[in-house]
Amino acid sequence: MRKSVKGCFTVITFLCAAILITAGVVMMNNQTLSNYLLKRIRSEKKLIDNTKGYSIWSTPLDLRINIYLFHVDNPNDVLSGELPKLIERGPYVYDIILEKDILSVNDIRDEITYNTKKTYYFNEEESGEFLEDDEIVLLNMAYLGTINTLSGFSLNMLQQYGDYIGMLFPEENQLFVKAKVKDILFSGVSLVCDISKHQKMKLICMTLKGRKPPILWNTEIENKYMYSLFGTMNGSWVGPITINRGIQDETKLGSITSVYNKRKNKYWTTEECNTIKGTDGMIFPFYNEPPSRIYIYSVETCRASFIEFKGVEKINQLEAWRYVYTSENWSYNESVCYCPTAKHERACLPMGLMDVNKCMKVPMLLSEPHFLHADPKILNYVPDLNPQEEIHSSSVLIDTLTGKPVYGYKKMQINMKISPHPIELLANVTEGYFPIIWISEGTNEDKKNFDLMFMIYRIRSVILILQWLPLVIGICLLLLILLCYKLPIPRRKIRSIDPMKKINPTLVLSDTHEQYLTPRTHVRSK
Repeated sequence: MRKSVKGCFTVITFLCAAILITAGVVMMNNQTLSNYLLKRIRSEKKLIDNTKGYSIWSTPLDLRINIYLFHVDNPNDVLSGELPKLIERGPYVYDIILEKDILSVNDIRDEITYNTKKTYYFNEEESGEFLEDDEIVLLNMAYLGTINTLSGFSLNMLQQYGDYIGMLFPEENQLFVKAKVKDILFSGVSLVCDISKHQKMKLICMTLKGRKPPILWNTEIENKYMYSLFGTMNGSWVGPITINRGIQDETKLGSITSVYNKRKNKYWTTEECNTIKGTDGMIFPFYNEPPSRIYIYSVETCRASFIEFKGVEKINQLEAWRYVYTSENWSYNESVCYCPTAKHERACLPMGLMDVNKCMKVPMLLSEPHFLHADPKILNYVPDLNPQEEIHSSSVLIDTLTGKPVYGYKKMQINMKISPHPIELLANVTEGYFPIIWISEGTNEDKKNFDLMFMIYRIRSVILILQWLPLVIGICLLLLILLCYKLPIPRRKIRSIDPMKKINPTLVLSDTHEQYLTPRTHVRSK
């Protein structure tokens, strides 16, 4: 009986161990629980109601922009042909609230359309010694932009009107503007175009009324305008912009498909460069492995560029893929289609510069800060600049588990070309590319998002333990069975009587046993 119970227990234990070990091996090989977690993460990233991804994406986003201005220390000497002496001032730090207004959802195309709005707030604490009321001398974009535009039409027009452009500006040296930082960036610097006072300015003033540059706006006073770098952008809705929701094809999540209701641009010379592709850099699809390149589309510059994978980094105990904007974006093959045309021929700028006049309607050139990755000859005109990869390159860190950007900054510099022209103010200047301002816009570590990612990482850690648990328990049960067979089972001792053993006569003849040894006497009854 005892043996049968033991055997039954052994069989049951062995079967349980086999089942657990098999389940453990299958779970380890197939990563069952891990795959379930990843599937949940992917589903929660889709831009659809009631997902975590949609909630984060549609909620106003906190950004930060650091602004550095190039103060001109020798404005009058520049007119005489000397090189500019530039002093970098900043950062002037502004907090940005990025809002989205959802316009429509297209289930067939799997797209969502929205407008965006950025509102800027000066961060005095982060700016430190740099204040909005600081006075600074900058290259006058409005003046030089007007001159460059006229010269693009015809040399005769420039000669006819060029010397009168300065009448728009009150400064003695109209090539430069001296103003407070807040006025240059947002509040605005005044520009007066009064035909009654300057009859020869009639054509220019009429043009301003009909086709104002985006940085210019009207005031309540007739013939008076204001201009600034970001004033018209502050608190204004931009769009519509359409992106993929990632429901039908999760690899397309966040990809921009249309801007201003157009699915292709018409500014550039090839079909490929006019194609709108890439994300806005704020949302990425889920990646099993880090792609070598990720495309980013800039609505401001109407151009798609790419960031390249540079390795894995640790940030607040999280693993992240590091992507960097590299010099390959400026190579001839990548940028030739963005070259402006003159008389039906390409007029490419030096490497590292991009003309955005067609897209932004402002005659300015964009580059990376301090002309990073640009033709080294450009720095001959501005020897005070010192490009450094670790300071001036754009980069983003993408969490390896969730595919969410945890840190990233987009950096660019605004420049203008200055050249001698047959007008009094610019007759003796030296030709070169003049930097005005550079900005770094992005986001630092968000505590709420980090808390969410830490929770996901903790869940993954628990899952990794649970995947091992059946295998470990099964092995322990097998060891228990082996242990039971190895150890001897203790038995209870039973006294046995040897029938051949001699009887002690003393014991037999004792009084106690005498009654059993005396023979019985039988009496016959009468």
